[in-house]
Amino acid sequence: MKLNITTKIVFIIFIVIFSFSGFLGWYFIRHERNALRVELDERIISLTNGLAYNSEYYVLTENKEELARLANKLTEEKDIVYVSIRNQEGSLLAEALKGKAGKEPDEKFTRKVLNYQPEYKGDEELILASPQQLRKKVIGHVSIGFSLASFKKKTLEVKKTILWLLVLTIILPTIIIVSLMNRWIIAPIKKLVLATKKVAQGDLDVTVSLRTKDEMGILADSFNEMVHQLQKSYQALQETRNNLETRATELSKAYEKLKETQTQLIQADKMSAIGTLAGGIAHDFNNLLFVILGNASLLKSDLPASEKSQHNLLDNIAISATYGSELTKNLLAFARREKYTLDIMDVNQVIKEIVNLLSHTVEKMISIETHLAPALATVKANAAQIHQAILNICINAKEAMARKGKLTIETKNITLDESYKNTHIDARPGEFVMILISDTGIGMDEKTLHHLFEPFFTTKETGKGTGLGLSVSYGIVKSFKGFINVYSEKNKGTCFKIYIPASKEKLKPKPAVKKQDLSLEGTETIMLVDDNLNILSMGKTFLERYGYRVILAANGEKAAEIYQQKKDAIDLVILDFIMPGWSGQETLEELKKIDPEIKVLIASGYSLDSQEKDLLQKGAKGFLLKPFSMQVLLETVKKILTKT
Repeated sequence: MKLNITTKIVFIIFIVIFSFSGFLGWYFIRHERNALRVELDERIISLTNGLAYNSEYYVLTENKEELARLANKLTEEKDIVYVSIRNQEGSLLAEALKGKAGKEPDEKFTRKVLNYQPEYKGDEELILASPQQLRKKVIGHVSIGFSLASFKKKTLEVKKTILWLLVLTIILPTIIIVSLMNRWIIAPIKKLVLATKKVAQGDLDVTVSLRTKDEMGILADSFNEMVHQLQKSYQALQETRNNLETRATELSKAYEKLKETQTQLIQADKMSAIGTLAGGIAHDFNNLLFVILGNASLLKSDLPASEKSQHNLLDNIAISATYGSELTKNLLAFARREKYTLDIMDVNQVIKEIVNLLSHTVEKMISIETHLAPALATVKANAAQIHQAILNICINAKEAMARKGKLTIETKNITLDESYKNTHIDARPGEFVMILISDTGIGMDEKTLHHLFEPFFTTKETGKGTGLGLSVSYGIVKSFKGFINVYSEKNKGTCFKIYIPASKEKLKPKPAVKKQDLSLEGTETIMLVDDNLNILSMGKTFLERYGYRVILAANGEKAAEIYQQKKDAIDLVILDFIMPGWSGQETLEELKKIDPEIKVLIASGYSLDSQEKDLLQKGAKGFLLKPFSMQVLLETVKKILTKT
């Protein structure tokens, strides 16, 4: 059975008070009983001594009648049940008995009584003997027996009185103490317990109101303060939980964005690596085409005009090399290393030209629809390259629609913010011209979208596509600091969005080009610097045919050594930019140290873009992108040599 705190406290108080009262009761009962015994002893001693004194003469004279009268008279006293008078020899002289209560003690007990001290015979009688003396000589002794009935009655009455007092001393203090305990301790504890249960159940609005300034009041104040702190902690915990939930949601969204960004970043890295590979291939291929074009030009100049069939063969070689050059330009566009002339241009005009071209080539069941913004911003780009990028996507769209569908081209001005940048890895905030090209074709799955801009990737049958069209478009747009987004679903069509940074400049009329009539022959000394021996051989032969003296150097270190020795005789240096060992730039810097006024023409299979301007500032007089024709080479050389 479980006991509550009130029952426990009352029980403890009752035990304490009962024990204390019991001890007091025992003490007072014993004290009163002893007092009654002393009183009884004093009385029997007084009576015995008085009888002994009054009967001395009669004992001496052995007057039994008087002794009997004295004994009988004494038994009339309350509680005296036995009286005996004896002489010195112990012979009974007189005796008196009251009813059946008293009787003469036996001899053994009589001897015990003769010690003249009160002796109790059981719990019924008290007997005392007293000597009779005459001139200090004992002549006999008397004995008196007292009934203990009155003594026991008085003792019982004392016990009852004390017990009633004890009951009162137990009940009243217990009631008073319990009442005070309940008011000062139990009730506050109950309030605290009840409040604690409510707090445990989640109710933090509870308070304990105690106006006392004792420990219970301090405990209540501490409890209230604790609940207040719990409320603050709970509120903070709720705010933290809400923040965590918000943060978890944000982290979930951020994780999804991170996965998307990671996918885009991997794609960008892959495209960059493929671009680097494409650029390297283009560089070597340009050198090869340059040798082919140069040697074809040399052979053609050696043949008489009558050999028309041979001339035609050489022209075919030159045309094929030119087509190869266009393929190289596509690779360089993808690698973003092609050299472009950037002009302020109107994208709408380019799209009109493309639509005009497509209208004569696409099937009649494919409709072309345009929505061109009337106040479209200009862009700073190369019109021919923008034309190529858009046309490639349109051709892809046409082939995806299988002779039936709708091709839509739209332009608009658009502003991108930071939120758009966070979800598109190539994007950046700012003003853009958007070109939207959508079709109703077969669409693409996610796997195809991941490889869409990779060079040589195609879903077409062998012989029906090179896989360079979209990769070239991607490279062209990136070269103008733009980007492309593609949205497509299987059997639901495809939408390309091209973003090109908008320009605040207005369209300018193109200046008329003045043709220069230059003599292509010369007598100056030219040093050719290239790591390709075929280029050195072909270039030396070609330039010498036009009267130039030619010195060859297979690397930058050799070129610097030769120029140090023959700088006064060398009028022009034609320097390849990409070489093992010293690069073209390092070679240019070393040559400028030898002669700050040196004339250098840079030739490269790479388009140097931003580096070209830097090279011109450092002293280069011109730049030629391989492959170039011998005519262009001769014109450029003549222009540099004649320019003061």
